[in-house]
Amino acid sequence: MPSWSDISLFLAVMREGSAAGAARVLHTNQTTVSRRIERLERALGLKLFEKGPRGAQPTDNARALLPDAERMAQAAEGLSNRAESLKRHIAGTIRLSCNALAARHGIARVLHAFQDAHPDVSFDLDTEDRIVSLEKGEADVAIRSGNLTDETDSLIARKLMDHPWGFYASEAYIQARGLPQTFEEMQGHDVILLSDAEFVDCVRKAQGRLPEGKRGLRTNSLTAMVGLLAADEGVGFLPRAAGDPEPTLRFCFTEPDLVQPLWLVTSQEAYATPLIRTFMGFLNQSGVDPFAHIPENWRN
Repeated sequence: MPSWSDISLFLAVMREGSAAGAARVLHTNQTTVSRRIERLERALGLKLFEKGPRGAQPTDNARALLPDAERMAQAAEGLSNRAESLKRHIAGTIRLSCNALAARHGIARVLHAFQDAHPDVSFDLDTEDRIVSLEKGEADVAIRSGNLTDETDSLIARKLMDHPWGFYASEAYIQARGLPQTFEEMQGHDVILLSDAEFVDCVRKAQGRLPEGKRGLRTNSLTAMVGLLAADEGVGFLPRAAGDPEPTLRFCFTEPDLVQPLWLVTSQEAYATPLIRTFMGFLNQSGVDPFAHIPENWRN
């Protein structure tokens, strides 16, 4: 069976009227054109051109095959155009893993903006409190916190922001015990600690700086922390996106380095797909700020 490249060369000779003319438009040499025409003739078992005073003269066989060759050229062009269209048209479902706090405070802005640009994309949010394996395909993209500089080469990350944390207490607790505004002023306060939070560097830093006090309660849940603080049980450490909106809580203090880096992360395999690669590059290309609504003083 003849190759499409040889048939396209046959078309060039027919259109230009000579091997030399075909060589010019194809940016090759006349010898190569002549050799490939001979290869095509052998593959078809037909003589296509005769030497004439004005170059290659098409035979009746060549003229008979020309309409089929032109239809093949049109089909090839159509295939190429369709492929380009598919590359430009981004569609499908992106499985995104993030905690409920990230889903509530910020990332939805990115998702809606991306869908405005690509209406045929949908998102499936997994907000379970667990770390999914991107390498095993449990999600396409995830929001991860902490320092990712030591991550393996199998992951690709884009920085979202440094999210600040701070200490909070209820108005009733502050009225009764005072408003602590430094770590030194935390001396003697009832402190609620976060347990199982070693994955958040700023929690470890903050709780390591606390002076001795009454620390009778621990929780591994931010939701429980908000509830305990609202119940006047003491002073506790929260992301500002969780603490500031709570009407029963009052911000006490923080320090500039008590921030939690947030990253958008995917695997090398997922990044190779146009859908995920386009989404990962969307923040930089679009200028969308997922956290534009948060107070300026959060941005340290």
